[in-house]
Amino acid sequence: MPKKPMHPPSESTATFIRERLLEVKKDYPYSMWKLWKEHLLARNMKPPLYESFRKYVYTLKRAGLIRKASAPTKRRVAHGGLKPTEPSYYELVANQIGNTEAWQNPQVAVWGEKMRFGARKYARKVLGLPPKKRGRKKKDTYQEPADLYKIPS
Repeated sequence: MPKKPMHPPSESTATFIRERLLEVKKDYPYSMWKLWKEHLLARNMKPPLYESFRKYVYTLKRAGLIRKASAPTKRRVAHGGLKPTEPSYYELVANQIGNTEAWQNPQVAVWGEKMRFGARKYARKVLGLPPKKRGRKKKDTYQEPADLYKIPS
C-alpha cells in the first residue's frame, strides 16, 4: 500500500488555524486538530499526530500570532483516569492577522533564520562555513598487517 502524501505547502497548518480562529473566535487545540485531521483524510493525506499539532499551536503562541483566551463556558474534560481539566482556548492576536511572513513560517519567527535550513545547511549557506568532514578518517599510508598468518617452519 503506497504511503499517503503529506499536505502540500500551500495548505499549511498555520493557515488552517488562522482561518478556524477567524471563523469561531476561540477554540482549543484538540477541536482544531480533529477538524484538520478530517480535512486531510478527506483529501487522502496523512494527518499529523495530536502531539505535533499541539506543539505547533504552542509555536504559534510563542510567535505572538495567537494567545490564550478565557474559556467561553466551563467545560471540563477527563483524560484517561486523570482529574478533569478545562481545555486551553486560544484566540487570534488582532494586529498579527495580516503578518503573512510569520503565518507562513512561524518557526523562523520564533527561533530565527537558522530554522529555515537546519543547523548544517545554515552554517554552509548563511555563514559560509565549509561542510564538516564526515565518516572515518583515512590513513595516510597503508601498513601491512603483522605476520599473523605466517606459518612457522
